[in-house]
Amino acid sequence: MNFATVDATCLSLDGTRRETLLGPGTSCWTVQGRMFATMEKSSAHVGIRCLDEAVAQLLVDHGRARLLPHAPPGCWVALALSGDTYETNCRIVESYEMVRADG
Repeated sequence: MNFATVDATCLSLDGTRRETLLGPGTSCWTVQGRMFATMEKSSAHVGIRCLDEAVAQLLVDHGRARLLPHAPPGCWVALALSGDTYETNCRIVESYEMVRADG
């Protein structure tokens, strides 16, 4: 995956907008005004929200993600795009659904 495929996945979800909430060069995808994914165009990772701290830590422990230094501790990770495309898409959709449900 790359920026274009992440962008297409995010924008295919109902009510999603792409914004630059974190500054130029960083895209944020939001639903109901709340961010569910973030990515720099040249990055090999997409920032997503996980179900809970345990899932986030599991992804880190298995080498699929790293913790985001600027995010609140716990549930946000930078998911590597080099992994399985299906899993990456599912994680993006899961982040979207959690944020939309919290709205």
